This record gives sequence, C-alpha cells and structure tokens, in this order.
Amino acid sequence: MKTFTITVSMALVSLGLASPTIQKRQGATITVYQEKHFAGAAQVISFGDGEQICEDLKRTPSSIKVDPVEGSWYCQLFNQPRCNPTGEGGKVSGVFNWNIEDLVYPCREGQGNGSCKGNDWDNIARSIYCSSVN
Repeated sequence: MKTFTITVSMALVSLGLASPTIQKRQGATITVYQEKHFAGAAQVISFGDGEQICEDLKRTPSSIKVDPVEGSWYCQLFNQPRCNPTGEGGKVSGVFNWNIEDLVYPCREGQGNGSCKGNDWDNIARSIYCSSVN
C-alpha cells in the first residue's frame, strides 16, 4: 500500500508544473507532476478539481476538515492532530501520513464540517496535493 504525505497549499495552484504522468489508484485518476518548486519532494500529486474528486473516488464527505485560519489552511484527517502552519504564502504541510485508498473528501458544497461554503469546496480541492514519501 503506497503511503503519501498530504500537503495543502493554495500557492501551489499557480506554480509551474512539468508534464504530468497519469496513474490509477482505486478508480481515481491521479496526476503526478514533477514539481521543482516543492522543496524536498520528488513529485506532487494533484487530484484535480472538486467535481473530479467526487466523480473518481465515489466516497462520502466529512472525514477531511479544512479551515481557513489567518490566511493559512489547517487540515484534519481521520482524527489526526491538526497540521502546523509552515513555510510562506499560507502553505500548511501535513505532519501525518495517509493511504490514498482511504481518502475521503467533502464532495458536495456546504457539507462536511461546515467551515467552508459554496465555491470554497472547489478551491480547496484544487489546492490539495500529496508528496510521495516512498
């Protein structure tokens, strides 16, 4: 089972990414980019936008909690401790590992923990990346 470290960064959306490699994991199409701007990571994995996440994973919401706090994104996954804000530009790096097969994302807007509303779901989805740790 391949393990990834989650990284949430609104700033990564605007960074230049190299040509992607498409992989398949549990029915989800995963785009693997070589990301030269991402220090210490060999690759960055994008799950696409919110609609694609829901379309591919077919999972229920509420297991990922994402809150806007002072311009940074805090995340909570499967009852793990909240991430500590690191780096610059509002980036938050996860301090926990998770298995891609277990990913659950709040698919429908206005659901989940209720912290984010409307189009925020799509914006959050676009900003969730994973850096491979193996």
